[in-house]
Amino acid sequence: MVEGKRFELIDGELFNMFPVPSHRHQQVLRELSTAFSVFLQAKKCEVFLHLSMYDY
Repeated sequence: MVEGKRFELIDGELFNMFPVPSHRHQQVLRELSTAFSVFLQAKKCEVFLHLSMYDY
């Protein structure tokens, strides 16, 4: 493995993880969050996002 790079082992397969989410990933996350928020407005539920840049 390479020092300073992030890897994840999923079902026995090694994946090289990007250091930060891509721009497209952030767009999709925003759209999903908005859709869930609109859907849940009249219900007793909320959407919470974990957006810490330090996790990446």
